[in-house]
Amino acid sequence: MAGLPKRGALLFLLVVSLPLLSGCTAEGPEEMRETPIEDTFDPQPFIDLYSGLRAAPEVRFTTDHGEVRMLLYTELMPRTTARFAELVKDGFYDGTLVHRVVDDFVIQGGDPSKTGQFGSGETIPFESDPRLHFGFGAVGLARDLDPDSGDSQWFLTERPAPHLHDPNGRTAAVFGTYSLYAQVFDGMTTVRHIAAVDVVPGLDRPVEDVVVEKAELLDPPAEVDPLHFPKRLEGPYRLGLGETWLERPFGLFADHPFPLTVVVEAESAETEETPVPPSSVRVTFERDENNTVALDLLPAMDDPWLFSADTILDTAGTWRMTLSADGVVAGPTDLEVLPLGVAIRTAAGHRE
Repeated sequence: MAGLPKRGALLFLLVVSLPLLSGCTAEGPEEMRETPIEDTFDPQPFIDLYSGLRAAPEVRFTTDHGEVRMLLYTELMPRTTARFAELVKDGFYDGTLVHRVVDDFVIQGGDPSKTGQFGSGETIPFESDPRLHFGFGAVGLARDLDPDSGDSQWFLTERPAPHLHDPNGRTAAVFGTYSLYAQVFDGMTTVRHIAAVDVVPGLDRPVEDVVVEKAELLDPPAEVDPLHFPKRLEGPYRLGLGETWLERPFGLFADHPFPLTVVVEAESAETEETPVPPSSVRVTFERDENNTVALDLLPAMDDPWLFSADTILDTAGTWRMTLSADGVVAGPTDLEVLPLGVAIRTAAGHRE
């Protein structure tokens, strides 16, 4: 049976957009101000990456709970995406079920027998790309312990699951890492609805069938901004509450807005006391003593463990980023911000 390990601790997450607090500064650690900044990065790999994403096709699942639209990483994961696209075009997934649901983790489907035990009968050799990370809405290939046993079954992450791509983590020591071959760009509300359905205790199978009515392979979607793909998780940062992860686009560009999501994961308490989420989270960016941006993030009303905002950094170069929760600081971490020149605009801009 194709599957994947569950995440150890429970995540409570809900995306919320918060405004940028402009004109705000913060005193960073001494080492941030004393360490010289060197700008030595090469933008060409980013141009190549986004050129490929700009031409990536869409796969659309129409389910009885709504639509899920995903962008295929055809150039980064050629074998896996080619097989997935072939199955979609052949109508293989039409009428299949979402046979496994683990709230705050994944939904899984792709078995024509509707049992979760089988696939198409043709396995896919394992492939991966270190630039791809299991954040919100990542689409991965389910498999058994053998890395080359992936077939037609897919899984889709409702929440960040960095243990699925971390080669040095405890999960990888037993299960290895997983192939990530697509990213949801529209339809996460549908995913959350499916993830919240009632399941048979101990089996993770929905009590009432969740049906993928139709799967379609479509042209590259015009509304997708490839500068937001692929998403990358930084961390883990230790802030006294457990592991804290930051999700961001792989490439950051000056004068181009980008999203940040901070996920705080409470450690499993040895007592019966309920973990208390942080009351405040701050992200501070420092280019030099004259260029500092600080974001004070507020928790979502119905999800105190997730903090999110869009921001813009107006100068290319190496910025230093620190995270803090309730005054406990983690970092700094270097972030490379590339100039958004004509070549980048041509390679990664919105399609005409």
